[in-house]
Amino acid sequence: ILRLQPKTFKLKSEVEELENPVTYAGFIAEDVDEIDSLKVFVGYAKTPDGDLIPDSLYYAEMVSALVSAIKHQDTIIKALETRIEALEN
Repeated sequence: ILRLQPKTFKLKSEVEELENPVTYAGFIAEDVDEIDSLKVFVGYAKTPDGDLIPDSLYYAEMVSALVSAIKHQDTIIKALETRIEALEN
């Protein structure tokens, strides 16, 4: 999760069709695909050659992984706060 780099982007179809296309925030499917433990959140498309390439992300499913990461960090923060408090007393 910590390796993810949020990006902003515009959809090609909207850039071609709209005067003011929407700017979205998210992740690049190819970047997420490079992280083995996160491949489960990547949707793949078939090329004409039959190869699978990263094409989309299952954002709704990513929420649980993000919440788990936050909870893990919260546990670490609380433990460190307890240690600091004990050292200061």
